[in-house]
Amino acid sequence: LKSATNQLDSIKNSETLTAKIVEEAQALYPSINQISIRKEPIVVDSVQQTSVVAFVVLKEAFKKNDYVQFESWLKVRMSDKKLKTYFIVE
Repeated sequence: LKSATNQLDSIKNSETLTAKIVEEAQALYPSINQISIRKEPIVVDSVQQTSVVAFVVLKEAFKKNDYVQFESWLKVRMSDKKLKTYFIVE
């Protein structure tokens, strides 16, 4: 039961953090429509690891430098240097 409660708390904290990040990101980059940030299992050399990935949906393409700047900002904001960001332009 305690494990389930901790897992629920983690999910709620993650959702709150994501909502704050989306709000901040949209203020900095108005062309952002949606952001989804998830921990996903990946397999590297037959070893399963967990990696954080972000899917960013844009209303229009960023300027070339904005992609790198945004990803750098998000890595700092998420405190995860290994975060992978994928951009989707609608």
